[in-house]
Amino acid sequence: MDNKEIGLRIMSAREAANLTKKDLASKVHVANSTIMRYEKGQINKIKMPIIEAIANALDVNPLWLLGKSNVQSINSFLNTISQNNLCLSENEKDLIKKYRALSSAGKATVDAVVNIQYDILQKK
Repeated sequence: MDNKEIGLRIMSAREAANLTKKDLASKVHVANSTIMRYEKGQINKIKMPIIEAIANALDVNPLWLLGKSNVQSINSFLNTISQNNLCLSENEKDLIKKYRALSSAGKATVDAVVNIQYDILQKK
């Protein structure tokens, strides 16, 4: 999928969420012009942290934005995981949604705590 198609998906999801470019830019912590350039397909090297932030702000699957999944909404994505025998409890689904909303620093903190707890478990 090329940058123009990704831009169209961003614009479509933004409009479906009733957000302006300015609203989305504020949620993602980038300039309005950056959102405009993404939507027009003018950014050649798409940075994953920005795609993830846009997906979080629009409550869509980042893989859908990139054209790597046909499942647009996060809820549908989680349901698809469940249907493929990767059953997630409601608590696990809630944790995934919360994790996705965190900043990169927040995710790094959660990752560190989980890794420490997992290492302790493995040593038992």
